[in-house]
Amino acid sequence: MKNKEYKTVELEDLVTLTILAFCENLAELGCPKDVQESDMWFRNLSQKDQRKVSEKLLDIIENY
Repeated sequence: MKNKEYKTVELEDLVTLTILAFCENLAELGCPKDVQESDMWFRNLSQKDQRKVSEKLLDIIENY
């Protein structure tokens, strides 16, 4: 098994990146265009769907 080198980031930077990625990629994450409050869209998803959106967001962030 190869050793992976992990990048160290400050928690605040990670949160900032996550928020920006979420906001910038709402359409790709499945948020309808006519939704005015994207946080409520996400909040109202089932836990299973929230997890799917989160997994997709992680894929997006990994490709930054």
